[in-house]
Amino acid sequence: MEHINNNIIDVTTDSFVKDVIEQSQQKPVLVDFWADWCEPCKNLMPLLQQLAEKYPNDFVLAKVNTDQEQELAMQVGIQSLPTVVLIKKGEIADSFTGLKPAGELEQWLLPHLDTVSEKSEEPAVVENDEASTLIAEQNYEAALAVLESMPKEQAVWQMMEVHLLMDNVEQAQQLLNDMPDEQRKLPQADLIAARIQLEQVDLQGRDELIELKTLINQGATDQAAEGLLEKLAENPQDDAVKQLLIQSFALMSDRSQINRYRRRMSSLVF
Repeated sequence: MEHINNNIIDVTTDSFVKDVIEQSQQKPVLVDFWADWCEPCKNLMPLLQQLAEKYPNDFVLAKVNTDQEQELAMQVGIQSLPTVVLIKKGEIADSFTGLKPAGELEQWLLPHLDTVSEKSEEPAVVENDEASTLIAEQNYEAALAVLESMPKEQAVWQMMEVHLLMDNVEQAQQLLNDMPDEQRKLPQADLIAARIQLEQVDLQGRDELIELKTLINQGATDQAAEGLLEKLAENPQDDAVKQLLIQSFALMSDRSQINRYRRRMSSLVF
């Protein structure tokens, strides 16, 4: 096993349990599944290594060459490259496929780093009553007009909410990307990020998963998670199901329930 930095390692099938599962009991482990022939992998890896160098004590970057470790990639259910899986306490905490820009990648990772998130008190989220009324009435264009007349740092939360309700996912993502650090560390930002990622899961032609995603958006996350776990039991390599499960966890409030679902998910995947 080659150590590039103390927190950047190469992982094999034989070392996965010790270097990833066991080590994740102490700090998060970010597992990057890559291959030499994968151009997006070559673009993503330097960004991941920069984050590992920026937060050397907060997480471990574990790299898996899928050409050499095909058995491990199959066991985890890797279907496309690059795939990045975040493991905490021996369980899947989050994942994504494809390439993310550096800023978006850091915003995705930071909420999972305990030592980074345990920082000073952050400003509260303020909502505009007039905009709230217009949103409740589904008068989204009028709500946006009200919010655009306000200072952006106050209006941004409801603006993202409106854009998501209007299926303007890219606009919501851009507002999240442009947030200052003190706002991005708030729990509400994590919820918005989860909802954005939920909308980005490719469910084309999969009506049964679209119905489960609708349940998540409606707040019926427990019911959706049960349905998704049934689907995952049928096919542990179904990436869309795994993505929906992870985003449903992010939108749950009961920590013990989240942990139970994560354990069930991990038992099916690993």
